[in-house]
Amino acid sequence: MEPRQSPEPLPPFRWGVLVASAFAVAAVVAIIDSSQLYLALRLRNQPISVLRAIGFALPEWALWAAFTPLIFWLSRKFPIGRATWHRNLPIHASIAVAVALVHLLLTLSVAWQLDPPLETGVTFGGYYLRVLLRWFHVLLLVYAAIAGFAHAIDLYRKYRRRELEATRLEARLAHARLDALRAQLQPHFLFNTLNTVANLVRKGDSSGAVRTLAGLSDLLRLVLDGSHDDEVPLRKEVDFARRYLAIEQVRFADRLQVEVLVPPEVEDALVPNLLLQPIVENAVRHGIARRPGAGRIVIEAASGEGRLYVRVTDDGPGPREGSNGLGVGLGNTRERLAELYGSDQRLELRQADGGGAVVELELPLRMGAPLGEEAMHGG
Repeated sequence: MEPRQSPEPLPPFRWGVLVASAFAVAAVVAIIDSSQLYLALRLRNQPISVLRAIGFALPEWALWAAFTPLIFWLSRKFPIGRATWHRNLPIHASIAVAVALVHLLLTLSVAWQLDPPLETGVTFGGYYLRVLLRWFHVLLLVYAAIAGFAHAIDLYRKYRRRELEATRLEARLAHARLDALRAQLQPHFLFNTLNTVANLVRKGDSSGAVRTLAGLSDLLRLVLDGSHDDEVPLRKEVDFARRYLAIEQVRFADRLQVEVLVPPEVEDALVPNLLLQPIVENAVRHGIARRPGAGRIVIEAASGEGRLYVRVTDDGPGPREGSNGLGVGLGNTRERLAELYGSDQRLELRQADGGGAVVELELPLRMGAPLGEEAMHGG
């Protein structure tokens, strides 16, 4: 799941495509109709040429193609639905009668010129009335079929529009939840760091306080520069975690050792922004700070079978029994992972094999552009 992606907008209705399609369909139907006419007359020993058969069928269906845009427009202007059928159905019935009468008039005018009746004394009006009584219901059915097809397309487009709007709304809500979680995380990190500075000042370590504030300035710059990115390359997260741990090393002096084991092939893998900071903060607060002597934090990453694996281990006392160890930072991280990837992710906090705590993450492996290329392209 990627909340920041927006679905493609519904394309506008293309009347030109409709007209071209209508005439293409009319040509195919005319060929089929003329073929039947040609064969039927030959079987009755009344052979006609192929061109003459086409001349009878083509004008009829070409007229329906010409009427199709009008019928589509009328179907959109006077839709037949639950709330409108009693008002719009009589309108369509009246228009269908008018279209049928006009269509038959124009068609028979062409047929009269091509093949006038052999009977003497037959007028065009009588010929028209005779054909009308025989084929009027068929003409109404053709109008109904075109109007029904127009309604079906319009209903499908309305359904797709509602579906896209629902998807966009879901994406906006998911992104809003991500922003809210990130807004909680950043002050939490800031207040913890300022608390570190306050402790150094109380101990009289002014140089350590100054270095910590300088490091905090760098961290805040990184946070603000990428505050709108849901995902960043892993190398950027590792660099951020290094800077944060450098601040903590000022407070713990030689009691905190840091080791980073991230191979180059996964440095450009995309991970959520501010992924590692709350995890390493948890390792410092609940691991190193509770350990009487020196401690170590190890950040590792690996990939395999389309998955990215990240692990943060500390050699502190480990998670407290009966507690999941999820504070604000890890709790927000778990929620953000669920928002970004749904069930296609895993975050687990457990006791390390050799003592201490380990946080393991499993994410889909998606590679992004290296940071140097991002800078070249203005990223």
